[in-house]
Amino acid sequence: MGEVAPTPLQDLRVLEISDRIAGGYCGKLLVDAGADVVKVEPDGPDPLRRFTVTGATPATGADAPLFHYLNAGKRSVTTGWQDLLVRADIVVVTATSSAATQRGIDPERLLQLAPRAVVVTISDFGWTGPWCQRSATEFTLQAWSGCTGFRGDPDGPPISIGVEVGEYIAGAFAAYGALAVYRRVSRGGGGEHLDLSMLEAMTLMQSCEWLHSQLMRVPPITRSLEVPSIERAKDGYVGITLVTAQQWLDFAAMVECPELTEVPELRFHWAAGGTATGSASSSARGCAAARSQRSSRPANCFGCRSLSWATAPRLRTWTISVRERCSCPIPPGFGSREPRG
Repeated sequence: MGEVAPTPLQDLRVLEISDRIAGGYCGKLLVDAGADVVKVEPDGPDPLRRFTVTGATPATGADAPLFHYLNAGKRSVTTGWQDLLVRADIVVVTATSSAATQRGIDPERLLQLAPRAVVVTISDFGWTGPWCQRSATEFTLQAWSGCTGFRGDPDGPPISIGVEVGEYIAGAFAAYGALAVYRRVSRGGGGEHLDLSMLEAMTLMQSCEWLHSQLMRVPPITRSLEVPSIERAKDGYVGITLVTAQQWLDFAAMVECPELTEVPELRFHWAAGGTATGSASSSARGCAAARSQRSSRPANCFGCRSLSWATAPRLRTWTISVRERCSCPIPPGFGSREPRG
């Protein structure tokens, strides 16, 4: 075998203490770039090992697909992880301040022991402020951040954005923030505790909508009926999001309904320079046409198809797995070096 090509983060040691998507996704972004990520499961198996969107129960001894997606390439420990805290370059924790304290995690104390460490804590509202101990859900965070203001039929109530978008946004912000501080550390600077609020991350995510409006000189995006959106298929429902005009054309071809691209109200709008300024959605007049299309669309679009259409033969699927679970106090190669200080 030839030599393995170096990766951007091949010398980075990350300790991930998380039982939610945000921490797992942060670790995934880092391990995908070559970091050595050790996942801690101090209170028993991560609940995401058994979680499925459909409610189906994974086979005995098998982990759920989402868990595989988030944790492929990581190692896992259940005991002895406290010894790894001062040896890690980046520590990722998803917990409120009180929950972290119960687990024996104190960022200030850790930075005293390892001044060059980067400690990232992810929680719904951050560790300070009047809401720091308040409970929240994905939907309530979307409502507070304004995400629901862009979704749903104008004639009906706002609806949630599909999937746990806040978890992934928070995980991405955490990864990029941690790397920014780590870059400073690698140049001789000190470590830091990054206190990340999921609500703030989701709110900042909305800024692109307003920036788009200002730069393109078009009205702000408002609630509209998306075509397609969440559609009934033969064996359940499928959610579809289209962002560009090309995606709309590709989608119509994929479901063998090219006539949808000829409906004026469903076409993307274009600004000077050929930039798309809208989506396959509609306003007052377009909603009526869209509803008409929903009721008269050809039978071969969704109704008689199963969800398996999304995995057409020309699409490649990948099988990923988590590295073998390790219960040793210090994983090989991770704790052999001295604490960061």
